[in-house]
Amino acid sequence: MEHFTNTYNVQSIVLDGKQRKKFADVIKENSPKYILASSVDDFIFFTARAVDVGDYYGVLGEKSWEHCVNANGDYFDYTEVTDIHPVKRIPRYKTFANRGFFRNHESDRIENSIGFVFDSVLNVIDKNTIIISCLVGVDKQKAPDVARTLMTYPEKQGVSMGCSIQNSICTNCGHDTINNTKCGCLTKYHNRRHPDTGVLVAEMVKGVDFFELSGVTNPAFAFSYVLDIVRDWVPGTILRVAEKSPNDSKLRNLVSLFAYIRKRLGSADREEKLHLNSKLDEIIMELGKLGVKV
Repeated sequence: MEHFTNTYNVQSIVLDGKQRKKFADVIKENSPKYILASSVDDFIFFTARAVDVGDYYGVLGEKSWEHCVNANGDYFDYTEVTDIHPVKRIPRYKTFANRGFFRNHESDRIENSIGFVFDSVLNVIDKNTIIISCLVGVDKQKAPDVARTLMTYPEKQGVSMGCSIQNSICTNCGHDTINNTKCGCLTKYHNRRHPDTGVLVAEMVKGVDFFELSGVTNPAFAFSYVLDIVRDWVPGTILRVAEKSPNDSKLRNLVSLFAYIRKRLGSADREEKLHLNSKLDEIIMELGKLGVKV
């Protein structure tokens, strides 16, 4: 897979003998390390939307980034993910390649891996839709439940990335956290709009290195779900690696808010849970009016 640097192009994966050999070579090299099956036939393959990327500086044209801030208040910019890693000498979005696939970020022990990330691709679909998609293989014997979900309800399988960063930049005031210090914007208004400027306060990550991808129930990126799956290996089949986000900004915001609240519910106390559940009901009703079922 090659990176398309020109706007409005989408790269896909064509399944052929060359691609199958590539899969087999990666599995042969990495299966002992991750304690996974050694045969390509023991894996089920899929693509997933891993990271939504924005254009804070307008290098592709009009600036567009706030809809790409995830539920944790983290933001990945086009200039960052296309930056060349100083050691690996590859674009930073490519650092997903040959990493493990886990359940719920249980990546502290390598034996917890249930698959590999074979490759990643950056797709620029339009000014509001720039995504990093990953090509993943899951060991059907080690994770039969995940394989079964992928085979029957792939659109319900969410993913979430794990990465390390060197520092971050406040999207409102430009403060650099390189010395592990946060500005007043991030301290008081993280993942909210600043009352003085109206700008969404988020951490624009810098020096990113992706080290794992996980299967999760509620991804931090609202649209980070499986895009396509290989049920039968038919030569010539096109495996999708891109999908356009809903065009309507209200719909995008509602879906992002829904994902954030679902994530927040896990750590909320009883009083906050009641408030959040009430808010969820309102969002579900609004989504229903827009034709979205949740």
